[in-house]
Parts: sequence; structure tokens; C-alpha cells
Amino acid sequence: MSTPRALKTLERAAKGLLLRAVGLALGSARRHSAPDWSSPLRVLFIRHDGIGDVLMSTPLLRAISKARPNIAIDVLTFPGPAEALRGLPFIQRIHAFTPGRRQTYPRDVIARIRDERYDAIIDGTVRRFVDGQEFGGRVKAGMVMLLLASRARHRIGMAGRENDFVYTIPVRASNADAHHSRYTASLGLPFGVDPATLDVRPAIVLTPAEREEGERAWAGTDRGGPRLLVNISSLNDCRRWDDRAYAMALRGLRRARPDVRIAIIGGPGDDARVTALARDVGAIAMVPPLRVAFAAVAAASVLLTPDTSLGHAAAAVGTPVVVMLPTGHEPLVPAGVAGIHLFGEGGQIRSISPDRVEHAVLEMLARVAPLAPASAAR
Repeated sequence: MSTPRALKTLERAAKGLLLRAVGLALGSARRHSAPDWSSPLRVLFIRHDGIGDVLMSTPLLRAISKARPNIAIDVLTFPGPAEALRGLPFIQRIHAFTPGRRQTYPRDVIARIRDERYDAIIDGTVRRFVDGQEFGGRVKAGMVMLLLASRARHRIGMAGRENDFVYTIPVRASNADAHHSRYTASLGLPFGVDPATLDVRPAIVLTPAEREEGERAWAGTDRGGPRLLVNISSLNDCRRWDDRAYAMALRGLRRARPDVRIAIIGGPGDDARVTALARDVGAIAMVPPLRVAFAAVAAASVLLTPDTSLGHAAAAVGTPVVVMLPTGHEPLVPAGVAGIHLFGEGGQIRSISPDRVEHAVLEMLARVAPLAPASAAR
């Protein structure tokens, strides 16, 4: 082991011992059985990951609310996921925060959670392996300190992780290979939630005004016909497909289905790519705010996307999806909606050929909007 790595290991071990000592001093070693959830209680769910990860947590929150209607659920998350969760009927309040250095909780966030006096807090982080890396293998020091400072009597989280001593109700999941939503739903076991019978479809609520904005985003495709929305954005390089590959697949699709209206959508910073690809294939370009992007997905007939939050948004609003993912991402596919899932080798999606994508989109379009005889004859 190299010297820097050895020092890092020692530092981590020392920090773990210090956290455990603080926890013992504050009584964290006490284990409690689940409370009587039938009485009115306030629960905070903490999950601050990507928007897609947080959307995959909504089946759990919906199931807890259904199983225990006397529980009021709040959420602590980042601003982007907070926007995605806005309007959900089973969430009372959303605390959005921007993390400090090294992803720590700002002091005002810790004070706010402490002042709320929650009866129970759920740490929504779960252990998983993605892109050859382990995520969530330990309860980070910031989370330990937040949970201890909260004064919540019940602290619930996934057992088997470093620093899991902080949980008063540790949950031992037996379904780590299941879809990520079912695996996450194991955190609902203390509330009587059965992950095996979970409705895995994520949840998004769009207002009528937002749906109108989504329709207006499609205004450039004023002719009739099915709508194909193509998302080219991904923050992770291994889930990014080449723009030339998109162009090849879409040109082939246009030849086979001239009736299809195509729109290219991207996130902030993707304006140039979106505009160039849209011009190349005769599509319209969209770089809308998050909620309008969700509404544009809802107004589409089919969504083509790499493994990003828009795939889970499509599942939430019921839009069929063709999604490209690296091999090993099978538990992260959009759930609860018609979908065709294409997997790339070598931990990335660039190995997926344009022909495969073209054929998959044509297959999905044939399911939801078969080609009219007049169009087929042209």
C-alpha cells in the first residue's frame, strides 16, 4: 500500500473511532424497535444524489405514506431534486440546500433540522456498485453528525455500512440485486412496506400550466404525427453517446418514419450541441428549465435517452422510453413504463451502434404509433 493511501486509511479509521466515541457520548448505541406509527409522527427523508436517484426514491415515500397515513414526510435534498419533487402529495415540505466543502451540511441546515424535532429520520443512501465503483459503502461523517445533532429518537438507515452504529433502527436488505427502487424501498420495512409488492413507477406532478409549456415547446413541430424526443445530455462521460451516432440513427429513422416529429433536448450548457444536431437532422431544439423538460417528455410519444433523470421522468409521466445504459446498470432502468433497454459494453454506451438505436426506436414507435398506410406508401 502506498504511503498516501496508508495515511488516508489511518485518517479514515481515526475519524471512524472519533465519530463512534461522539455517538456513544450522545447515546447512539441505544437500539429502538419501530414506534407505534399509528400516532401522528413527523419523518424526514434524506437523499441528495442526482435527480434520477431521488426520483427512484419516490416509490418508497409514496408507499410509506400509504401504509402509515398519520405520518408527515419531509425531504432534505439538493435544489435540482427538490424541483423534481415539487407538488407531490405525499411530501409535506422540502428542505433544499447547497452543500458546503466536501459535501458537508451547512450549519444553518443542521440547525434547521435540529429545530424541526423530527420523530424519525431516514438516511436514503444505499450501498451499490455502478460503473465499477462502490457508492454508499459508508455513512459519511457529515451524515453521522447531522443524525446525532437532529435529536430524532429513531434514525433509520441501511445496515452493513461503515459507521452504521448511528442508526437506532438499522435495516438489513436482502434484495440488493433488485431494481434500485425496490432495494431503496427496503428502508420502508420498519413502516410495514413490502419491497416485493412495491409500485416501482416514480412520481412527478405537473401542473396544467407546466403541461401547456411542454406543449408550447413542441410548437415547431406543428404537423401531426408521433413525437420523438431525443435527450443528448449526460453529466457522466460513460453514459454519453456521440453526436454523429445520434445523427446517423435519426437520419435512418426519418427515412423509415417520415411522419415522426423529432425534437432534440439538452440541459444547461448543451445549447450548441442541441442546436447543431437539430439543424443536422431537421428537428427542433429545446434547452428548457427542468420542469418544462419534464412537461416536454410528457407531451412526447417516445423518449430516446442515455441513462439520465429524463428516463425516470418518462416513467413517472407514462411516456415510453428507449434508454442506453452501460452493462451493469440493469437495476437502474426506468421502471413502471414501456421500455427498450440497450446496454453498451466496457462500462460505457459508445459501443451501442446507431443501427441498434434506430431499430429500437422504430420498434417502440410501432408499438405506440403504427405507421399509417398512406405514410408507408410514400
